[in-house]
Amino acid sequence: WLRFPPDMTEKQNNTQNLHQKGTGNWLLDDDRFVEWQNYAGSLWIHGPSGAGKSVLCSIIIGKLRDDQWRFKHEKRTAIAFFYFDFKEEKRQSVEIALRRIVLQLSAQSPHFYQTLNERYRASNGQFIASYDNLLQVLEELLKAFGHTYIVLDALDECRENDHQRLVNLISTLQSWSGISLHLLVISQPRSIFTEGFGDMTHIALQLDNMKKDIEVFVITQLRERPKLKHLAGYTRDIIDTVLDKSNGMFRLAACLLDEISRHPLPGKLKETLTNLPSDLHAIYDRFFQRIPTDYLAYVENALHYIIFSARPVTLCELDDALAVNISSSEQY
Repeated sequence: WLRFPPDMTEKQNNTQNLHQKGTGNWLLDDDRFVEWQNYAGSLWIHGPSGAGKSVLCSIIIGKLRDDQWRFKHEKRTAIAFFYFDFKEEKRQSVEIALRRIVLQLSAQSPHFYQTLNERYRASNGQFIASYDNLLQVLEELLKAFGHTYIVLDALDECRENDHQRLVNLISTLQSWSGISLHLLVISQPRSIFTEGFGDMTHIALQLDNMKKDIEVFVITQLRERPKLKHLAGYTRDIIDTVLDKSNGMFRLAACLLDEISRHPLPGKLKETLTNLPSDLHAIYDRFFQRIPTDYLAYVENALHYIIFSARPVTLCELDDALAVNISSSEQY
C-alpha cells in the first residue's frame, strides 16, 4: 500500500559519518534550536549550496535519537526524517517523502502499524495509498505520541514542479491541532521557501559559524591526513587561505585541502596557496584538466552515466557500461 518508499537509514549513517567532531555545536546550542527541540513548533534552517546543511541535519537527527533513547521512559516520542536528493529520482517526490514518514512513525507507534492496517482495510483494496490517505494516516499517528519530530532536508532537491506542493504540505502539518509536532525543514533560501516560510522561526547559516567549523575541519585534517601531516608547521597559513577562499563552503574547503595535498614540498606551499581557486567550478576544472588524455573519454562517459542515470549506479554497473563502445559498428 505504501509501495516501499526508500529507506533513509543508509543516507543518515553515511552523512553523519562525514561529520567532523567538534563542528556544528553552535547550532545545537542556538536558543532557537533549543526552543524548537523542547517545545512544539516549526523551524527553518537555510543556507547556500555546499555549506554542509545535510551534515548539520544528520547531527540534529543523531541528537534527537540519542535523546529519544535517553528519555524513553519519560517521554513518548517519535522521530521521522527524509533527505530529498537530486541524484536519485525516488528521493525527489513529496508523496514518496510522505510515505516514508508514515512508515517510520507507524513502526514507532504504541499500536505498531494498527492505524496503517485499519486505513488499508478501509480503502477497499486500493492498491496504492492516495495522497489524502497518507495525510489521514499521518494525522492519526501524530496524535498517538507525546512529541513527534519530523525533519526534512534539502527541500530544494525535491522536484521543482513539486516545490509548491511541498510548501502546502508543510503548511498543512502546521495547521493541525491536538498534536505536539516539532517540524524542522532545511533548504537553500529560494524565493518559494522564503515566501512560504515567512512566519516560521528560522536560522540562517552565518559565515562566521561556518568558518569556525571549517577551521576545526582543517586543523583535524592537517593532523590526521598522511599527505598533510608534514605541513603542520604551516597550519595558520593554510587555515587562513582555506577560510578566505572557501567562503564558508565545506565542499570547497575539502577540495582545496585535496589540492594542497598534491603539492607536498613546503618550499612550494606559498605558491600553491596563492594559486588556489576560490570557487567550486574552478577547482573541479583543475581536477578535470589533470586527467591523462588516454583516460579522458572514459571519464567523460562515466560522468554521463552517473549524471543521467535514473538511479545511482554501482561500480560494477559502471564498469560494464564503460566496456561497451556504443560508437562501434561491431555488434555483440
